[in-house]
Amino acid sequence: SQAAIDVAKCAQANKCLGEVKSTAIATVDPQQCIEQKCPTQWAACQKDPKCIPALQDCDKKCGNNTSCW
Repeated sequence: SQAAIDVAKCAQANKCLGEVKSTAIATVDPQQCIEQKCPTQWAACQKDPKCIPALQDCDKKCGNNTSCW
């Protein structure tokens, strides 16, 4: 879906994919990063029933490989 592509592009641009950062305060997972740095794309994704399953499929297939995304 286009919404999934938009989320993936924004997430990649903001280095949300393939990185789970641990700090003294919190662990930032990719979804938290996307929600914070790509709120418009994430909101559109949540309205598209194909978006989240498409992102989950990419996550399973690509994992930490950012060029795959």
